[in-house]
Amino acid sequence: MSAGKRLPRAILIDMDNGILSAHGRPEIAWTNADASWRLKLAEARHLTVKGGFAALAAAGHRALPDDLAMSPDDRFTSYREEDMSIGPGGHDVIDRLKALGVKLALVTKGAADTQRTMLQRFES
Repeated sequence: MSAGKRLPRAILIDMDNGILSAHGRPEIAWTNADASWRLKLAEARHLTVKGGFAALAAAGHRALPDDLAMSPDDRFTSYREEDMSIGPGGHDVIDRLKALGVKLALVTKGAADTQRTMLQRFES
């Protein structure tokens, strides 16, 4: 660090598609999301999938049992969690800032249990 530049005292890091990424275009999903469901994502996805299959059944297509209809949604959730990764250089940046004495805080709008799992997974 050059002598003339000062570091910030603290930095807030956005966990959701900031330091962690699972989707290339999350704004598409969030643009269509109802804020009241933001902490109940699994339930909201299940209702959406059930509604889609109900609409197909109402249009004369064969109805699917709920457990079969939910399996693609559950797979999406699993895939999202499996595909989650820290962005290129993310660990290095965080480690360097910590070494320089910059205080770091992680912020998120996600559900606590899901985010806690992600933090534990990527803790280094």
